[in-house]
Amino acid sequence: MAQTADERREKNRIRCKANYAAHHEERLAKSNARAAANRESERLKAAAWRATHPEQSKAMCRAWHQANRDRALVTGKAWRVANKERHRASSKAYAAANVESVAVVRAAYRREHRAEACIKTAAWRAANPERAKASCRAYAKANPEIVNALARERKAAERCATPAWADHDAIEAIYRAAVKLSSETGIPYEVDHAVPLRGKNVCGFHVEYNLQILTKAQNRKKRNKFPCAVAS
Repeated sequence: MAQTADERREKNRIRCKANYAAHHEERLAKSNARAAANRESERLKAAAWRATHPEQSKAMCRAWHQANRDRALVTGKAWRVANKERHRASSKAYAAANVESVAVVRAAYRREHRAEACIKTAAWRAANPERAKASCRAYAKANPEIVNALARERKAAERCATPAWADHDAIEAIYRAAVKLSSETGIPYEVDHAVPLRGKNVCGFHVEYNLQILTKAQNRKKRNKFPCAVAS
């Protein structure tokens, strides 16, 4: 009985698929050998293809990463370690071109890994004091309204947390002592509230016995935490 055109096509498709599966490893080995022997030309051809097919290239990359997540993480980390300067330049370029999306991702990461982010930031500031100062100045210059709002918020919190019986002379003496320490040692000192004015679980008063003098680095590390939380 004669086969129809559709039956012949289906039979050929099955035969081709079986043949491809039977020689898959052989084809893969030949392809890898050819790529190794012509690595530079293959790299240029791949780059040219990606440039002319950007959306298809992105879709293929996403699909591969989803299917090979563990391998992608290991490979990516190894590449970043071996190409630190290229990775840094690439990250800066991407951040400059995608300011809003990068800000959203970074904010989400800080919310989910707040303690870890604080430790990393404190370590970076300790290792790069001049760059940290320059960064703070640049932020204050670019965002004066935010800085002013935070300062007003802080002052308002102090006023609300200052009881009528507070010893203002003693409070001022502690602030003067911090300024004197800074000038004598060359190390910046600050006055901190041992029990934060706006703590998460407890709030302290703006009174002399709730004030302590810390170095700026110690104060940044403590942040808005209760003493027992810092100790833990």
